[in-house]
Amino acid sequence: MNYKNILCPVDFTEDMESIIEIAISQCIPNGKITFFNYLETIDYEKESINFEKDTEFITSRKEEMEALVLQYKSKNPNITFKYEMTLDNNISEGIKHVSVLHNIDLIVMATHGRSGIKKLFMGSVAEEVIEAVNCPVLIKKI
Repeated sequence: MNYKNILCPVDFTEDMESIIEIAISQCIPNGKITFFNYLETIDYEKESINFEKDTEFITSRKEEMEALVLQYKSKNPNITFKYEMTLDNNISEGIKHVSVLHNIDLIVMATHGRSGIKKLFMGSVAEEVIEAVNCPVLIKKI
């Protein structure tokens, strides 16, 4: 079964490309893949000196996301690639928000599974996403 609107959270780790390739393999021709990136910034509201560092980081990440979209667009002309970023304090809520905003019908994401014995096979973020969204979630353990 292939999907029309796929959300693919990316974190610019070495395993990111394999997750993106899975998303591409699940996407129908003329479908859309939206890359999602959660930005963890310094709390500049408490220390105004950090505002410039956050601004530089956000600008840099935006440029990285734009380059990622262009890279995959050139390799896969039958798929539309977009991106969303969030500063939301809760990554799973950010994923949920974007999934509703873009009418996502599949989320493809990685999990590290590093959250203790209870979450041995699935990380806490992956578990929260599964509970928060109303679409299938394809998870690859990395």
